[in-house]
Amino acid sequence: MDLFEISRQEKRQTMVVALVLAAAVFILSAPAVEAAIRKVKLAGGTTTAKIQDSDGDSVQAEDIGQMGLNLAPGAEGTLGVRNFAGGGGVLGFGDCDDVDQEGVTRVAEIAPGPDVRITGLYLTGTDATVSMTMPDVFGPNELLRFRATADNPVVSVISAFGLSVTPARLVFTCTGTEGEFVVVGQGTPPAS
Repeated sequence: MDLFEISRQEKRQTMVVALVLAAAVFILSAPAVEAAIRKVKLAGGTTTAKIQDSDGDSVQAEDIGQMGLNLAPGAEGTLGVRNFAGGGGVLGFGDCDDVDQEGVTRVAEIAPGPDVRITGLYLTGTDATVSMTMPDVFGPNELLRFRATADNPVVSVISAFGLSVTPARLVFTCTGTEGEFVVVGQGTPPAS
């Protein structure tokens, strides 16, 4: 017995109407999406253009230089829209093992800079803890801590908008007996 006393035919009619409306919205929205992502060609081979946002204000455009310790190539003439998810370059790395291997230590320091942003930290191992401090501002107090264990050997921390490294350096320190970590991000820390 149906408590709402709705017939099967009425249920089918309602479902068909809902599906037809959803299909119509999907089909009619395609031209609007295409118009929003159209490609712009500049006449005469010029590389400059006046671009305005929806309020009529100018949009900033600038070159993004090389990024990370390995100086991965940036982009020329990039619009001032920033998406920092996933990285751009390696900013620092460390080894949590008891044995120092080829100069890799337990500590990675990320120097401050106006364009330096940390977008991810990757930690692997069976016994590793990485802590983040800003000793010039907060002393030895931990700001964040991440741990990899045999039950959870891979830890990925992603910051979609990036963690700005300012006004002072960030220090990542690993403790434990087995593990490695990598800090990725945007920008190139100033040479120390």
